[in-house]
Formats: sequence, C-alpha cells, structure tokens
Amino acid sequence: MKVIITILGALIIGAVGFFGGVYYKNSTYSAVKCPSQLTSTSATPETAVSAVKTAVPSSNGIKLTSPVAGATVSSPLEISGEALGSWYFEGEFTVTMTDANGAEIATAVATAQGEWMTESYVPFTATIAFTKQSAQSGYLVLKKSNPSGQVANDQEYKVKINF
Repeated sequence: MKVIITILGALIIGAVGFFGGVYYKNSTYSAVKCPSQLTSTSATPETAVSAVKTAVPSSNGIKLTSPVAGATVSSPLEISGEALGSWYFEGEFTVTMTDANGAEIATAVATAQGEWMTESYVPFTATIAFTKQSAQSGYLVLKKSNPSGQVANDQEYKVKINF
C-alpha cells in the first residue's frame, strides 16, 4: 500500500511540475530590454540605440513613434506607434489635434496594424489633416476607446506639437 501511495504522490508532483512548466512557457509577460538585447535581422547596435532614443516611452499603454514631442508638424500628419490591445475597440481609437488652449482642430481614427485582441502592444497608424494654424503650438491627444462610457476607463496620452 505504501508503494502505491508513493507512486501516486510522485505522479501528482510530476504532473504539477510538467503543467506548471507548460503554463509558464506559454504565459505572456513583458520584459524591458537594453539596446544590446534588441534583436532584428537588419538591426545594428547603432540602429537599435537610435530606435530606443526616438520612441517616446510608454505612457498609459501608448508608445508614440511619430511625431515626437515638440516636433513641428504639417498637414497631413502621419501618426504611428504602438498601443496596448486594451486601447482599441474594433481595432480603432481616436486621435484629436488641439490648439494650445484645448480647442479641437481636427480628429482622426488610429487603426491597429495587427491583431488587437491581445494584452500586448499592437502597432497603429493614423493620418490627420488640418488647416494651417495661427497658433504656434498645440497638442496631439490619443484617446483610449471606451465603449462602456465609464469615466474610470477613460485614458489619454497628450504630446505637445508645434505648427
């Protein structure tokens, strides 16, 4: 009887270890990588460092690649970056351009460039057309989709731009 209990115990421990390892291997997690850890078939250490320097750090689930903060922009403005899948609803979220006082100048829709039903970052692009402004500066405001309408789910990322 002791032998059977010992064998069953070993099988249970082995099964827990095996399935725990499978779960860990298949689970998603994010890790911050140094430029020397970035891999790409065409990347060199110089281009990897350049890419890290030009991307705006993640804020509220957004990594804005273009335009960078303080950039002088003209119409039509091409916008690109990455957003967490939770920012999208039906693969889209809103981008608004305002003047320095917050008055809306133009609106566009950012579109996911990949599978957006994920917890990971998904590339997006948008094009926003606007008329030349008399103001010297304004803001580009990226707004998380919030189909629930609940204020607690509202998020935005604002970057200053120049006209």
